[in-house]
Amino acid sequence: MSAGSLSPRVLRNYWLDVALLLGFLAVFITGELQGRWHQGLAVALGAGLAVHIVWHWPALKRLPVTLLGHGGSRSRANAAVDLPLVVILVLTLASGLITSPWLTASPNHSWVFRHHVLPKLMLVGLIVHLVQHRAWIASATGRILGWNCR
Repeated sequence: MSAGSLSPRVLRNYWLDVALLLGFLAVFITGELQGRWHQGLAVALGAGLAVHIVWHWPALKRLPVTLLGHGGSRSRANAAVDLPLVVILVLTLASGLITSPWLTASPNHSWVFRHHVLPKLMLVGLIVHLVQHRAWIASATGRILGWNCR
């Protein structure tokens, strides 16, 4: 099988996910550096995440209902990771804006602390999310690379 056997929607989601993962890692790594690189990458990542949220909005809307038991155990396990991940994402972006030198000359230190802790929680959640979706990731990657994974 080849990338041609994947739907355009799956390919679009795959490449956006790859870009978001690389963007998150770039923002995470440059976090200690602060400055323009970190902030510029974070703004780009935020834009990419907004696209991701729009593309996956129907599934995101169902997260609270799925978490409360409407769906299979795998769906509930995914929701148990994805819902806190979305909340942590929003809090990380908000704390980044609150502490940004672009917007404030003297940020509140409690928000600075939160902005340093939240991405570490997001990294843990992201790793769990990737593990939960490893079969899809492996299948899509194999198809894109033309590997026969039978």
